[in-house]
Amino acid sequence: MTAYRQALYRLRRDGLIARRDGGAGSPTLALTSEGRRHVSSEIMPERFWNQRWDGRWYLLMYDVPERERHYRDALNHFLTRLRMGCLQKSVFVSVRDIRPMFYDLDIAAAVAEYANLFESRTVFGQSDAAVVARAWDFDRLRRMQGDYLDACQVRMHRPSDAIPFPAVLADMRAELAEYREAMRMDPLLPKPLWPSDYLGPQVAAMFHRRLRCLAGKIVGWGV
Repeated sequence: MTAYRQALYRLRRDGLIARRDGGAGSPTLALTSEGRRHVSSEIMPERFWNQRWDGRWYLLMYDVPERERHYRDALNHFLTRLRMGCLQKSVFVSVRDIRPMFYDLDIAAAVAEYANLFESRTVFGQSDAAVVARAWDFDRLRRMQGDYLDACQVRMHRPSDAIPFPAVLADMRAELAEYREAMRMDPLLPKPLWPSDYLGPQVAAMFHRRLRCLAGKIVGWGV
């Protein structure tokens, strides 16, 4: 029971409520608001970008019956939330070891009844770059991140008058929301797997520049 409760806790922390019924009922999955881990991953993407990649791909393949479509949809969205790439409708890939996550899903929600996890050095004989391009929509990501950079450039050229702290705080929250949206689809891959036109580091640098700029506008804090 301890292992089960620990698995439930870790999944809930990542934004997933799981239940594995002991009776005749089917296991269930349900998404919650995004877990704390994902905020920190966007605020500190460098810890993912700088990770050493050992060349292993982790493929999760599942076949959930139509009668369990709520389980299937929750699993699909959860894997996407974890920034895994989608090679096919029910085939997800990760460059990070997801065996602990798979273990939790099985303990808490019997995922092994529907899914298999494979470790591979190659995927259908494709190059690593080809797998990345197929699994993640970098064209859409580049548009989103390019739009963010363009919008920030416009804001950077506005008059820089000092404003009260509450107004600066509101602006910082708005900046964070826009930055998180620009990074929402970013898989945060290790540097060796980056496409040549990847804008992630520019987006992170711009976000921190914007925060420094806004902090410099504070006036009247504590008055």
